[in-house]
Amino acid sequence: MSDYVGVPDPLDSFGYDPFTVAIAADPTGWPSAEVANFFYIDPAHPASTDSNKAYGYPDKPRTTFAQFDISEGGKVVITSPGLATLWIAIPHSRISSRLC
Repeated sequence: MSDYVGVPDPLDSFGYDPFTVAIAADPTGWPSAEVANFFYIDPAHPASTDSNKAYGYPDKPRTTFAQFDISEGGKVVITSPGLATLWIAIPHSRISSRLC
C-alpha cells in the first residue's frame, strides 16, 4: 500500500518505488567531456549548441532537448539560470527508455 495519499502504489505499476530512487552520480568525464547515456541541457549557457553534440556536458551543454534513447542507469540534467534544475534518472529497465 502506498504511503502517498492519492497516489497509486508505484510497486504495482513500476515494480519499485520511484519516489525513493537515488539520482545517478555524475559520470567521471563531467564537467569537461561527453559521456554516453548522460545528457546535459542548458540553453542559457554561452557554449551551448546542438551541433556535433550527442549528449552535452556541463562545460558545453546541448541547447535543446532532442529525442533520446536512454539506457538503464542513465541520467538527464536540464538546467538554466533562474529555473529549477531537473534531473531525470533511469534507474530500472522497466521504465520507458524513450523521452520526448
